[in-house]
Amino acid sequence: QSTWGTCCQIRRNFHHRSAYHQFELFRVYARSILEYNCAIWCPYLDKDINIIEQVQRDFTRRLPGLQGLSYAERLNRLNTRSLEERRIVIDLVEMFKIIRGFSPISDLQMFKLSSTRTRSNGYKVTIPHSRNCIHQNHFSVRRITLWNSLPSTVVGASTTLGFRTRINNIDLSAQCTGSWKNTMNTVHIYSNVN
Repeated sequence: QSTWGTCCQIRRNFHHRSAYHQFELFRVYARSILEYNCAIWCPYLDKDINIIEQVQRDFTRRLPGLQGLSYAERLNRLNTRSLEERRIVIDLVEMFKIIRGFSPISDLQMFKLSSTRTRSNGYKVTIPHSRNCIHQNHFSVRRITLWNSLPSTVVGASTTLGFRTRINNIDLSAQCTGSWKNTMNTVHIYSNVN
């Protein structure tokens, strides 16, 4: 609710600004609320994903010069990702920091590195057995398959910034599960994604 109010205030008070400036305000004041601590609370039900995505969809639909464009076209023009894709990137960055030792959390507490030497990225994580939906969508489980499929050039980055830069050049839209993505019909090519 508070994010909707923030969006309304931005539109009401800065309606005379360009789409770029309004989206920057959205990015700072509204999107930061939607993404706060999302590694912990990341939604996994379609209805929750769609409700959160709807905030950015509605805001971008009303930006000057972007009316009438599809959501995918608006995201391309604004050089950004959907909120669901951004949550995937945030999860992968957190995994990178934990596995590579850039986080105070030990990788042994969260992940079990695979001991098999197969063709992988060098930091392959064993997928634990999950019996229920809640555990399957826990941070320590939900992105392991994607992590294991990343190329070694991405996972082998020496810094978090290097990893983030490399992961931003990968199209993660196929990993999205929300029903909102059925309306997306274009391919994204990212460079310096916000």
